[in-house]
Amino acid sequence: MRVLILHNDNLPRAILAAGRCAEAEFTVSSPFRPESENAVENYDSFADARLAEIFGGQEPFDAVVLPYSFSLYNCLEYTGLRVAMHIRLTPAWGHEHVPMLFLGPDSKEEVGKLSDMGALLFTTNVHTSDAVTPEGLLVELRRIVAIDRSFSEDDRREWYARFLDKVPVEPPANYDTPHSASNEWAVMRWIEMFNWSSGKAPEVDNSVFMGMLYFKSLMVSSGRRTSFRRKNRKSPCIAGIRDKTFVLIDDCADRGWERLLRELIEAESGGVLHCFNGFDCAEDDVPDTGELEREELLAEIDDFLRRPEIAAADCYIVDLNLCQADTDCPPENLTGLEVVRRLRAMNRANQVVIFTASDQVWNLKDVFSVMGVAGYAVKEDPEDNLSRSESYRLFCEFGDALRKAAKLSSLKRYADYIDAYEPLLGDDADLLDDIVDLLLVDRPEFTLKAAVLNLVIFLENYLKGRYNVCDDGNLYSRPEGRFIARFEDRICFRRETDGGHSNVVDVKFLRKGDGLPSGWAKAKDSSIRDMIVPLCFRYGFSEADCRSVVLLKKLRNTRIAHGGGGLPMKAEDLMSLCDRVLFPMLKKDYEDEAK
Repeated sequence: MRVLILHNDNLPRAILAAGRCAEAEFTVSSPFRPESENAVENYDSFADARLAEIFGGQEPFDAVVLPYSFSLYNCLEYTGLRVAMHIRLTPAWGHEHVPMLFLGPDSKEEVGKLSDMGALLFTTNVHTSDAVTPEGLLVELRRIVAIDRSFSEDDRREWYARFLDKVPVEPPANYDTPHSASNEWAVMRWIEMFNWSSGKAPEVDNSVFMGMLYFKSLMVSSGRRTSFRRKNRKSPCIAGIRDKTFVLIDDCADRGWERLLRELIEAESGGVLHCFNGFDCAEDDVPDTGELEREELLAEIDDFLRRPEIAAADCYIVDLNLCQADTDCPPENLTGLEVVRRLRAMNRANQVVIFTASDQVWNLKDVFSVMGVAGYAVKEDPEDNLSRSESYRLFCEFGDALRKAAKLSSLKRYADYIDAYEPLLGDDADLLDDIVDLLLVDRPEFTLKAAVLNLVIFLENYLKGRYNVCDDGNLYSRPEGRFIARFEDRICFRRETDGGHSNVVDVKFLRKGDGLPSGWAKAKDSSIRDMIVPLCFRYGFSEADCRSVVLLKKLRNTRIAHGGGGLPMKAEDLMSLCDRVLFPMLKKDYEDEAK
C-alpha cells in the first residue's frame, strides 16, 4: 500500500517520521507551503505546481493523507480542502479518484460549516480521522483502501459526477467578472487549433489561469474534448488583411490577446497591430495598481485615438467591457459601445469589430447593426462547452470580420474627402454621402445599383453645372464662359441599340488628322458627351477611365433605369472608379479654387 502524506509540519510527529508501517509505505512530502502567504489564485498556482512535482513520474498512490489546513497561522483557512480539490480536479495526475483521509481533531461536521468547500468532506472516498500514530493511521487506511477497491469503473464515474455537482467551485473574489475565464480559455483554444510547430506559437503565460481551481473545475465539468481533428484545424494566416492596420482596445490584452493577435495579424498575415495599454492608473509615469474610472478611461482612449497612426487605422478591435463600471451597467451603456460611438463620430466609415467575452453581445445585435460595425466575434467561454467545430467557426467569424473591415476601410477616405470638398458639392453632397452609406452595408446585391445611379447622377449634375459643352466643338467654364479646350475633331462615340433603346457603349480619343473609324460618330449634344468632354479635356483623364464612365452610364440606362438583371461589376469596381476619377476631379477643383 503506497500512501502520500502531505503536511506543513502540522501532523503528528510519529506519523511524519514513519517510513513504513506493516504493508503501508509512507511517502512524506517536504513541508507544503509557499514562500509567503499569497492571494487565493497565487495559492492555487503554488498548489498546482507543487502537486505536479509530487505526482509527476511517480507510481500511483493508494491513498492521500493530509490536514484540514496547511496554514501555521490560521487553521480556519482550510487550505487542505483546497489542495484536495486540486487532486480531485486534475485528471492529468491520475489521482482524481484516490481515497483521501483528513487528519485532525475537528469533526467533518464542524469543518463543513466553516469552509466554503466543506461539502467535499461529505463526498465518496473522502474520510476523516483523529489518529496520531502510524498504527492508528494504518487501521483507517486499510478500511478506506478496501472500500476504494470495491468500486467498479461505473461506480467511480457515478460518484465522481455526483462530486462535481455537489462541490461547485466559485471564481475567486478578485477575479473580476464572470467572463474573465473566457480570455485565457479562448487564447488557449486558438493556439491549440492552429497546431503551430514547435517554437512557432507565441509565448503566452497562462500558468496562473491554468493552475486555478476554478479553471480546473470548468475543464472537468465541461468534459474537455480531445485535440482538434485535421478538419477543424485552422491556418493562423488571415487572408485579405496584408498591409492593413488594426487597433486593439481590450482591457484583457495582457492575458494573451496582444501577443496572440500580434502573431496572427503581423507575423502570419502581413498587417500591423497597435494596442491601447492605458487601462491602469499612472502618476508621474509610475504605474498604479488601480483601474481608471470610466470617464478617465474614455479621456485616455480619446487621446489615443487622436494619434495620426491610430486615427488612420483600417480597423478597431474593441472589447465591450473595458472597466469595472461595466459589470452591472445596462448593455447599451457599456464603455466599449461608447468607444464605438466616438469612433463613428470621428469618421462614420471607421471599421469596428466587436471582440468580447460578454454574454450581452447576443442582446446587442440590433445595436451593432444600427452602429454599422463590421462584425463581432465572441471569445469562447469554457462554460459554453463548445465543440472543436464550434471553436473553429468562432475564429472563422473573427477572420471574416477583419477581412470585411479591411475591404471597407478605404471608405474612411471617402467620408473625409466628402467633408473636405463640401463647399464644391452643394445639394449633391447627399448623393455622395449615400454612396458611402450604401457601400458600408456591404450587401452589393441590394445596394450596388443605387450606388451606381447616385454616382452617375452626381457626375452629370456636377459637370453640367460647372462646364458648357457646346455644339461648336468648344468647352467653356460656367458661369464666366471662359474657353477651356476644343474637342470637336478629337472625340467620338460608338452606339448600340438594344430593346429599342440606343446607348453609347464606347468612347475613343482621336489625334489631329485621324479619320473617323467605321461605326463611330462624332460627339453630339448628349448627357454622356457633357460628362466625357470635361473629364478628358479639363481634367486629363485617360481614355480607359472615360470608357469606364461610359459603361457606368450604359448600366444606368439598361440595367437600372430601363431594364433588369444584375450588374456585371462589383462594389470594388465602383470604388476603383471613385479613386481614379471622382475624387481626383474634386481635389483638382478644390485646389484650384483655393489658389
